[in-house]
Amino acid sequence: MTAKRTGTDAPEQATILVVDDEAVVREVLVGFLTSLGYTVHEAENGEHGVRMATERRYDIVFTDIKMPGISGVQVLERVKAVEPTTQVIVLTGYGSVESAVECMKLGAFDYVGKPFHLEAIEVLVKRALERRGLQTLVALYQLSQSVFSAVPV
Repeated sequence: MTAKRTGTDAPEQATILVVDDEAVVREVLVGFLTSLGYTVHEAENGEHGVRMATERRYDIVFTDIKMPGISGVQVLERVKAVEPTTQVIVLTGYGSVESAVECMKLGAFDYVGKPFHLEAIEVLVKRALERRGLQTLVALYQLSQSVFSAVPV
């Protein structure tokens, strides 16, 4: 499913992938994020989500942690391996300190318990997009530094 609102109030062209085996959670997140003006895709399991993330770059990926087959932790690892600046937000109804620490060590942007408040999701998305933008700027700066240092003076 792809949806996007157009108009002057739409956010920058950001794409978001929602990976969750619970249809209700996908529907709520996709509907809400679409209403905010983002381009949103969805995947019903980890395998599908990883395949989508390897075929297209996403600014943000929301993933449930407990899914049959490929878990959310594996989705996180594989998405970050393909595109390190993608901000991955892990969702869970079965949170623990151990799994939160593991996800953060693997590069998750945040770890959110279910049920969640949509207002908090909106703020989280804005912060994640700001972080992704900063990471992109740092990478460009580092690339320019290596190019200029290779030029003889």
